[in-house]
Amino acid sequence: MKYILGVIIALFLVIPSSAYSQQSGQGKTNQPAPAKVEQPTPTLAAAKEEQPAFFTKINGDCLIRPKNGPQAGKWVRVANPGQKIYSGDDILVRTGDVEVELYSETTVKLQAECMVTYFQSRENIRPLAFIRPDYPTTKIKVTKGTIFAKVSPFEISKHFVVFDTPSGVAGVRGTKFSLSVSDDGQLSITTEDGKVMVADPSGNFTVDIGAGVQAILKKNPDGSFSIQSPVGQAVAYSPNTTFKIGQGGKLDLDLDESGTTKATVPEGSTGSVNVQIGNIQANLSSGQGVNLGSEGGGTTVESVGSGTVFTTVDGKNVVSMDNGEKVLVKVDQNGTSIEGQSGTPSVTGSDGQPRDLQSGEKIKVDNNNQVNIEGPPCTPSVSPYKTCP
Repeated sequence: MKYILGVIIALFLVIPSSAYSQQSGQGKTNQPAPAKVEQPTPTLAAAKEEQPAFFTKINGDCLIRPKNGPQAGKWVRVANPGQKIYSGDDILVRTGDVEVELYSETTVKLQAECMVTYFQSRENIRPLAFIRPDYPTTKIKVTKGTIFAKVSPFEISKHFVVFDTPSGVAGVRGTKFSLSVSDDGQLSITTEDGKVMVADPSGNFTVDIGAGVQAILKKNPDGSFSIQSPVGQAVAYSPNTTFKIGQGGKLDLDLDESGTTKATVPEGSTGSVNVQIGNIQANLSSGQGVNLGSEGGGTTVESVGSGTVFTTVDGKNVVSMDNGEKVLVKVDQNGTSIEGQSGTPSVTGSDGQPRDLQSGEKIKVDNNNQVNIEGPPCTPSVSPYKTCP
């Protein structure tokens, strides 16, 4: 009896010990391999993780106003490089200049009388076409002053930077440029390398400022958006048209409640503005403009001011319009077509003389810049070009 009792006690002690040894690592061959944990790609949540910037050079009198912490809301002098800057902190450079590293190989130099706010998230960032929500974005809100920026290419940094100003939001992905905001909110950008894209405050228009170009942008009291190009050529985009603002040119853009883009070259502008729709174009100078709307799958074009002449890209006259006259322009894979809508737009006859565009006629410009006319009346005596279907 004692022998049987001893065997039972021995079994009781051995079995738990064996099970425990498997759990603690012995007998691993019977256990499934742990699942591999995939590392997530950068997301908006990752972008919101705090990645502070920091001062790298202090060459003047600079103050910082922290958003959080024991000195929140108080202006504090920045004494030494290395001090961190957190999202929501304000910076004011009173004299001299300071340099800030936003992230690897991306720096901004703030000049005297410059005031900015640093944000490390996409909150309250007005949209730009190329900004993606699944990557980190740094926003610098510029109240006034001048900034020199060097931004690492996105392909290396996987990081976006935007500069939010009263007259537009500038987005960069690998650029050297300077940016200045005047006391009245006017924005001036000069691009040294790469390209800067700016969206107007309403988000209706964008402007590309390439290398060697200076552009001055301003939100006007009436809500319109002004673009000047003192050096080089800036390119602006409305919902349906491209505008090339030549050196010395100025363009005012506005979008009304009906969706019509009103583009006007102000009196006194010394440069021209090229308007391009499909493969036809017009050069606007001082006092000229166009109103551009959407209708029937095309773009309505109304001449404003002293008249508008559209040509092919190689200079052949297509159609001329006086103030208030309107045409409908449609673009497809075969080229561009133009038909009259109001007034009496004119074309040039085969004899070199102008004539009115007749009701039902349609001008077509193919992809080889050949101009033909279709629709009644279409006879050699009135056709503006040799080909008359």
